[in-house]
Amino acid sequence: MLLSQVCFAYDEQSAGEYGGGGHIAWPKVPEKPFFPPRKPAPYLTPEQTDDQYDIDQYRSNGYEPKTDTYAYEMPRGSMLSVILLDNLTTESALEGQPVLASVAQDMYVGQSLVLSRQDRVMGQVVRVDKPIEGRNAILEIHFYQLQLANGPVLPIDAVVDTGQSYPYWGGQLTKGTELKVVPYHIYQIGSYGRAMYRGPREKGIHIKIPPGERLVLTMQQPVKLYGF
Repeated sequence: MLLSQVCFAYDEQSAGEYGGGGHIAWPKVPEKPFFPPRKPAPYLTPEQTDDQYDIDQYRSNGYEPKTDTYAYEMPRGSMLSVILLDNLTTESALEGQPVLASVAQDMYVGQSLVLSRQDRVMGQVVRVDKPIEGRNAILEIHFYQLQLANGPVLPIDAVVDTGQSYPYWGGQLTKGTELKVVPYHIYQIGSYGRAMYRGPREKGIHIKIPPGERLVLTMQQPVKLYGF
């Protein structure tokens, strides 16, 4: 086969029109496909949490998942570090108040970016108890949506790891306001006096969490992430 047969073709029609000279018809370079930026998907309803809905959302925005299966599943009990973007305090917080945080660091599975620092986590305040005499204030937050930077909104169910055995801040009992000596007796040792706070308890304190505070979320249900 001649090199000319591989690199170009001879246009017979042009040869007739231009007196037999003809001209070289160079092959056309295929155009690079254009994918428009992904658009944020509408909020999910409880009936729209299946895998196919998420895949369709990616496709409708011009992107194709690497596979029709998720790239990674965050199992129940897994933790996600986020940075709080709102100022929270029991002095002014209300139940139902929205709370916004950002993912603290990029997350890769192989070559697939499944979470980025541009992604947002949305939640709300579910409990606010003012401080009272004998107890500190209580503040509880739940997170329910993960908004990818250029993708759909994924439903999640996450609570904050507060370092306590329950998913809220505060609630500690306060000490008494009067220091008294209380008699104690130990077998074969004898009696002794022990100083303890008794009487009316102190009033509790408010909880304040400034923006920029790093929080650790614990997933209550698995979350399926799709890589690109």
